[in-house]
Amino acid sequence: MRRVILLAMAVAIICGSASAETIESTATTPTDGDAYFVIGVSPADSRVTVSSGEMSKGRFSVPSTLWGGGQTVWTSDDSGFVIGKVHGATVQAVTKINAYVHNQTRTGAEKAAVDLLRMAFGLHPSFIRSSFVPCGQKSLTFQVPAGKVMYITDVKFTAMLGDIDKHDKIAPEFSSDLEAARAFLKMRYPNLADALEQGEYDLQPVLSPACY
Repeated sequence: MRRVILLAMAVAIICGSASAETIESTATTPTDGDAYFVIGVSPADSRVTVSSGEMSKGRFSVPSTLWGGGQTVWTSDDSGFVIGKVHGATVQAVTKINAYVHNQTRTGAEKAAVDLLRMAFGLHPSFIRSSFVPCGQKSLTFQVPAGKVMYITDVKFTAMLGDIDKHDKIAPEFSSDLEAARAFLKMRYPNLADALEQGEYDLQPVLSPACY
């Protein structure tokens, strides 16, 4: 089953993606209240950032005590997956999406104006990776019980140009492929593969730290 939603998020033009924590290939089933999550991401050149936070008044946010480097985030790579180690039962959310936005749908003077603007910053005129940040819009949220290795979902991102004076938009499409996630673990983190279980997720309003 697939779910598709359209998000109009705050967008900033960037050239790269943020670095994140890494997990050793020899990682084993979590202990001491920790847990692992796995999310499939496509296209593979898209990047998602997953952050820990809390739900309050029906909205996810990152507590101020985690600002300024106290927060651990996890980012996908070219494998098409993001894997993270978190404290069990804590709330996680996708707080940033980096995806390529193509400029081919514009025509005439409008396309030329955007091409010139992007070239002025030394960027490819036809496409650019933009950073989509949820500032109250719905985004993926989930929890993983302590001691578990959970596959959450697969998500395919389609980034679309907005009007010349409006934000670009991004449409996530959700699907499930547990065995593909298990194959990824067998290749990268073999000690976690057999423990992988199907998890659950929700779409809740999310306030990214970048919105403050």
